[in-house]
Amino acid sequence: MNPKSKLLLDEMHRLFTKSDRKWDSRFADADRKWDARLVNSEKRLEQRFVEIDDSITKRFTEVDDSLTKRFADSDLNWERRITDSEVRQSALLTAIEQRHDSRIDFVIQSTGSLES
Repeated sequence: MNPKSKLLLDEMHRLFTKSDRKWDSRFADADRKWDARLVNSEKRLEQRFVEIDDSITKRFTEVDDSLTKRFADSDLNWERRITDSEVRQSALLTAIEQRHDSRIDFVIQSTGSLES
């Protein structure tokens, strides 16, 4: 082969190799940038999901605590109502028994007055 032709081919080979390296470097940089963007995006998204999960958990806890308190208050109110009702019923029964006893006493006295 002619030395000038060989020199020309070697120079063309060197330039193509240099161009290939340049393109490979650019693609590698672009890949690294995309990977970095994806990683950052994934981290931000994961952080947002954690924040949302914490927020929902906090809200559910607040609602649960509120409901528990309301049920406890409701139970206490029912207990008070039942106790008050029992006290009133007891007072009514006592009053009825007293009236009944007084009527019996009256009947006994009347019967005793009639017999004498």
